[in-house]
Amino acid sequence: MASDIEASMAALRQLKEQSNAKLKEHQELQRRIQEIEQEKDRIDKAFEEELVCHAQADCRQFASMMYAKLPQEIRDMVYAYLYLEDAPIPIGSHHFTTYVEPADDDSQVHRAFNDANTPFIIPEGAVTHDHSIAPPSGVVLPTDRTLNPVYLGHQVAFEASKFYYSSNIFSICTLFNTLSTFLFTDPARGFARSPESKVQPLGLLPIDYVRSLQIRIKYEHFRTYAIKPEPSTGRRPEKTVYRGIFSNLGPLREWGERTASPDRRAEFIIMTAFRTRHDALNLRTRLNVLSLELQNRRFTNLLEAMRPSIYTLKHDAGANISVLHHDETWTPFPRNISAIFSLTKTQWEYEKSILRKEEVTYSPFHYWIAPRSDGTPEEGFACAAITAFLKGRWGLSSALDTQCTYPIEEGAYWPKGRVASPESKRRMTP
Repeated sequence: MASDIEASMAALRQLKEQSNAKLKEHQELQRRIQEIEQEKDRIDKAFEEELVCHAQADCRQFASMMYAKLPQEIRDMVYAYLYLEDAPIPIGSHHFTTYVEPADDDSQVHRAFNDANTPFIIPEGAVTHDHSIAPPSGVVLPTDRTLNPVYLGHQVAFEASKFYYSSNIFSICTLFNTLSTFLFTDPARGFARSPESKVQPLGLLPIDYVRSLQIRIKYEHFRTYAIKPEPSTGRRPEKTVYRGIFSNLGPLREWGERTASPDRRAEFIIMTAFRTRHDALNLRTRLNVLSLELQNRRFTNLLEAMRPSIYTLKHDAGANISVLHHDETWTPFPRNISAIFSLTKTQWEYEKSILRKEEVTYSPFHYWIAPRSDGTPEEGFACAAITAFLKGRWGLSSALDTQCTYPIEEGAYWPKGRVASPESKRRMTP
């Protein structure tokens, strides 16, 4: 019996040793496989990099040959085939989605606002605006490799970029300095590059070549700004909206001032999300319904934030201007409100001369229509004055009109606004 047990134990030890040997062999094979896979990855990466470098060199050679062999007229035909787009080219983030700030402490109100966005059925034949999150496929964006100087060479990339920016319409939203970044950034900086890349700037800025812009005034998110001042600072978050829009439109004024050109075109699309009175019957959307007075006041303040940019382009630059108001909660059809910017060139020059004479720099808050609860502000005007303000400064009965009803005449609201005294400015919190 003892010998059988010893024989069994010996067999077990032998099997265990064999198992350990195979395990060690297996681990060694796994280590070797891992090394081989890592080596393969390094080789594949090197191959891809070499292939890209070869493709870039091949493209540069071809582009250089095209530049040397073809006259300008034929090269322009090539550029038109490669770069000319039928639709506006989207630029920047949040272009196709409604931008909403993070909710503040009043989270229940914000949640009610955000939950109330119910689907809207677009009637047949309506002109729709794509709000999908992804840009359309097949569009040549400024970061497309067909514009990259690494592929084209500096000379061809410079010429191609001039054609691209001067021949297309670019659609830009008033968020995060997108307009300024687009107009004042050398296109070569938009391409991804390795640290050792020697790509040089093209030496051009889009602002000098762009001829057509579509500017989307992103105002759908205005409800996320409370009407009441912040308890800690006394600031009105509502003003942040207009200050941001006024600031983000600033590059347009420089775009217009650089070179007066009748072939420059700018289409402004004011994007709001007012709700209809019918929605007031739905408890879910009750908080979303703005009174006509509130709509009128806020839209008036929005127009003032846009005003100098539009008139600078219209009269100083001689550009072709159109202004649309798009609100899917009202109607799927954009309203053309271009006619409400009715100042003549003579009136515009007079307005600027008065401000220069008074040594006043335009600010939309000199024409700010305050909430009714504020009474008469130290800068701007009381809500009770909005009817007279719209009539005297804009020639309108309502800020939501599409045509002017009255002539614009000099008075309490035009050409000057109501500027706070130096002492008041020191006390004011913007």
